[in-house]
Amino acid sequence: MLRRFLFACVLLSQVSGYGILSAEHPRLPAFERFFSEDNSRDLEAGSYLLGELSCVKCHTGGNDLGVLERTAPILDGVGSRVQLEHLRAFIADPQSAKPGSLMPALFAGLDETERAQNVEALVHFLATTGSLHEVGPNAVAVGKGENHYHTLGCVACHGSRKEGAPDLATSVPLGKLDTKYSIPSLTEFLKDPHATRPSGRMPSLNLKDEEARELANYFLRDVDVPANIAYKVYEGSWDKIPDFAALKPIATGTSTGFDLGVAGKTNNFGIRFEGYLQIESSGKYDFELGSDDGSKLWIDGDEVVDVDGIHPHSLNKTSNYPLESGPHHVIVDYFQGGGEWTLEARIKGPKTSLQSLESMMTLGKEKPAAAPEGFRIDRTLVAKGRELFTSVGCANCHQLKENDKPLASTLKPKPLADLNPAAGCMANKTTGNTPHYSLNERQIVAISSTLKSLGSLKQPKGEQVVFRTMATFNCYACHDRNGIGGVEREREAEFQGTIPEMGDEGRIPPSLTGAGDKLNDNWLKHILNQGASDRPYMLTRMPKFGADHVSPLLTAFPELDRQETSPRAEFSQPEYRIKSEGRMMVGEKGMSCVKCHPFGNSQSSGIQALNLQSMTNRLREDWFNRYMINPQKYRRGTRMPTAWPNGRTILPDVLDGDTQQQLTAMWLYLADGPNAAIPLGLGGQSIVLEPKEKPIIYRNFLEGHSPRAIAIGYPEAAHLTFDAERFGIRYIWHGAFIDAARHWEGRGSGNQTPLGDHLIKLVEGIPFANLESLETQWPNGQPRESGFHFRGYTLNEKGQPRFRYSFEEIEVIDFPQPVKGERDATFKREISLVTKEPVPLNLYFRIAAGNIEQRSDELFQIDGILKLKVPANAVLRESGGRKELLIPVTFAGTQAKFVVDYLW
Repeated sequence: MLRRFLFACVLLSQVSGYGILSAEHPRLPAFERFFSEDNSRDLEAGSYLLGELSCVKCHTGGNDLGVLERTAPILDGVGSRVQLEHLRAFIADPQSAKPGSLMPALFAGLDETERAQNVEALVHFLATTGSLHEVGPNAVAVGKGENHYHTLGCVACHGSRKEGAPDLATSVPLGKLDTKYSIPSLTEFLKDPHATRPSGRMPSLNLKDEEARELANYFLRDVDVPANIAYKVYEGSWDKIPDFAALKPIATGTSTGFDLGVAGKTNNFGIRFEGYLQIESSGKYDFELGSDDGSKLWIDGDEVVDVDGIHPHSLNKTSNYPLESGPHHVIVDYFQGGGEWTLEARIKGPKTSLQSLESMMTLGKEKPAAAPEGFRIDRTLVAKGRELFTSVGCANCHQLKENDKPLASTLKPKPLADLNPAAGCMANKTTGNTPHYSLNERQIVAISSTLKSLGSLKQPKGEQVVFRTMATFNCYACHDRNGIGGVEREREAEFQGTIPEMGDEGRIPPSLTGAGDKLNDNWLKHILNQGASDRPYMLTRMPKFGADHVSPLLTAFPELDRQETSPRAEFSQPEYRIKSEGRMMVGEKGMSCVKCHPFGNSQSSGIQALNLQSMTNRLREDWFNRYMINPQKYRRGTRMPTAWPNGRTILPDVLDGDTQQQLTAMWLYLADGPNAAIPLGLGGQSIVLEPKEKPIIYRNFLEGHSPRAIAIGYPEAAHLTFDAERFGIRYIWHGAFIDAARHWEGRGSGNQTPLGDHLIKLVEGIPFANLESLETQWPNGQPRESGFHFRGYTLNEKGQPRFRYSFEEIEVIDFPQPVKGERDATFKREISLVTKEPVPLNLYFRIAAGNIEQRSDELFQIDGILKLKVPANAVLRESGGRKELLIPVTFAGTQAKFVVDYLW
């Protein structure tokens, strides 16, 4: 704290006690890139500046120009986020404290003494909003933070911080962050920039907690904070935290916070951190502890949180732990096996927002005495500062609440139309409390031209709206549109990817030319509001700006770009068959899309390009059809080939070689997303079971079944699963049987899914029930709870299984048999029952439930796909809000039999 205070004093002395102001001008990337040397666009540049410099926050009339207003940072709680020394220097001379700042010097027109008094009054007023907790930088976090900064996208706007890197005029200056923030306060800002900067110019990169903390450590790596925790380092290899008290440490010392770097190595070590937690208010506290590998938190000898063991970063919590005010002895034990290594501890409680535990810890029981130079609030200055905040324009731009109500400005500036460009804020010299922006000549000319032409200017339209919005939010730093913008040559090397073979396509963000044609409305809104990570191979992240901030793009992109030229094809076959053709085309036996594109969690055999499973969530079908035929037209230089070279398909035998039908089939298949069957050729080495002469019986864990599932693959290429826990056939399908690699290789974990097509899920629930009447609802619950017992299965001479089960002294044999068809096989299911006297009179078998349509006396269609040929006495009824198809069981003596044909 003392170091920072002395720094501020030196800084203020360098500007002659609030005297000579810096000559640096406000730096805006879009202005420097598009307007600084082009005086033919002064009106457009001036409108842009009126919004970005917040002129329209004071002067009315900006709405007529379509200006996108920039809201200054929210100052609620600013004292708990920003160093007071920084506030003093920044208010006195923004351009010296942060060269390129958009903040004007508020008191440039006053004499040196009065200026200093006003600055001090505002600082004392802002100091009432809170105070900072400080922790020192962590060496491990610093290294990770540096990597984050140069890979995740920070350099797109702020420029490289590597040694020797040029300071580009198009970079947003960061200023002296180490004199502005503490590590905890900067971490919170990076996690959610919109919480304090609501206009969205600083977007959110959707940082994880540890990423934000590591970035903050990197930015503040030179901050000198006194050590507040003692440590002991141990060497060894463990699965659990050992008793460190019984071991001899290899190093001891003190650190600022839980600094894993003190270990001096990256694997096979342990650390015991020890200090005192200073609790201000008695009450119940919540604690969080996260680590990779194991850790434990002890307070006054009690184990409070346990995250022990070898694992990736994991977090455990303990709530409502009671603590009295005063010091509490804290021990945090940690061990690292191999791989990543992380440790974080946080606390929340009475008058204590969620923050790092280390920020409230000291080496000894007693708190260090406050430095004599420490800041003390002067209530007289607070009152003056509050009055200045409302009278000189602060409240016009910044929100600051008292008693949950924002302070209102008493300043009433002139409308834009009445301004004199040669006087006021833009003048080389200002008087009184008039703000001074330090504008350069080009900026003054641009604003002056706009002000002089107010009466003739019109709201921007079409591409003008797009340009202004993309310029305002610096979208052009990463994306080009219609030949404008894109990654600058000086920054290209900073954009990185994980797959070098993909070239620029794998590291440079895509063009936004035609974005409104390419992306559907829902995804366009989602990506602007929430960001996206659908290109995991590209390290630069698509941040979230907030759809409200960039709302002009939501309307302008579709209006300017959208085409409708490729209608969906029509088919005579059922849709499920068309989808199976689409699946084949996507797989290795078709167009081999899976050679480059993963599907869900299944990796491709080559580069890992965009994921096919989520593709239809983003794209428009019409654009997809046109892109697939000629990818080069939409992204020059792409590695994506066409499957229709010279307009001819490479699969002439699929869907009669009809291009539009093939495209529609692929889209319909992919549109099922996570519900679509995985295309062939994914997931590494496969072990496809192929029944040739006799059926194959596969007993293992199957998706959508109980652990007692049985899959049967038949040579006729019609297959099924029988669930021995639920007493019935669950799935039937055609084509390939099953891939056993998941269970026959490695540890054999997870559930397997059918490999083929035309997958049909049959009715679940109790198969047989006695009903008093046809108005009686079918019983709920599980079959075993109703007395059903599985009796195994037997095989006939062809190797076909007959499944056996019983209930209420009735023995059931369920015998499904594949029947070859002209195109695909069907199933004939023969169900036999044997009982004792007396035979049941009102026994029914439920064969289907759902959307059922009767096609003839014995033929019913289920959900528009499956056709069932049933005995003539079958009953279709309404029950429980849906249709059910029941087969009455008629006994001849003590035996009964009926047959159902499955056609699909």
